[in-house]
Parts: sequence; C-alpha cells; structure tokens
Amino acid sequence: MTTTTNEFGTITLEPAPPTNGNLTRGRRPEWLRVRAADSPKYRELTSLFRGQRLHTVCEEAMCPNIGECWGRGTATFLLMGDTCTRSCGFCKIKTGRPSALDPDEPRRVAESIQQMGLSHAVLTSINRDEQPDG
Repeated sequence: MTTTTNEFGTITLEPAPPTNGNLTRGRRPEWLRVRAADSPKYRELTSLFRGQRLHTVCEEAMCPNIGECWGRGTATFLLMGDTCTRSCGFCKIKTGRPSALDPDEPRRVAESIQQMGLSHAVLTSINRDEQPDG
C-alpha cells in the first residue's frame, strides 16, 4: 500500500492486482452504452428537420447521444446554417464559408417547435464572422 499526503488530505492506494500481461477489455455497463438512433420518434424528427431544411447541433456536431435525445423528442436547433466561420478544437461542426442567411429560417424553426409540441426549445447558432454583427 502507498499513502500520499498533500494540502487536500491523505489517500491510501492499494497496488493493482498482478496480471499475466494479457489485458482484456471488459464490457461497458448498460447505462454507459450508446443506443442506435432508430426509434420511431427519431425517424419522425429526422423527417421533420429534413422537410423544413433545418440543422441541429445534434447532427452537425455528431453527438453520440442523438438517439437518446431525439427519442425523447428533444433537440438543439442550430441557427444560421451548418457551417461555422471558426474552427474550435472541441467542436465538430463544419468550418468554412457559410452560405447566405435564410430569411425564412425563423418561421421554419417556430413551425417545427410547434409540431414537436415543445414547451421550450434550445436554440444556438454558428459564428458568422463575415456578418457585421458577427
């Protein structure tokens, strides 16, 4: 056993059990497994967003929890297109020169929120550094 003390307190660690050099990977616990995105609600929202030509952070950022969230009928709308002018290291949203702003997008987002029957919605946007108000 090893005991270590610092300004936060003392901790005692036991050595790891000996191995034969062949480490095997255990199965993930059930609560940690990502479900395939294929519920009826997921398919309904996919159809809705495609039909309305809308983007979501869930899809554009390749969120692994998309099936769980969309299966419950929740999504984060991505406003002003699917291409960001910045290239943040933590983000998977496409980077480049965005297409022109769509003046009809707010109406389509509102209609989708109404169709989904949401009491609240999460809206976020990409950065548009080419716009005067960025």
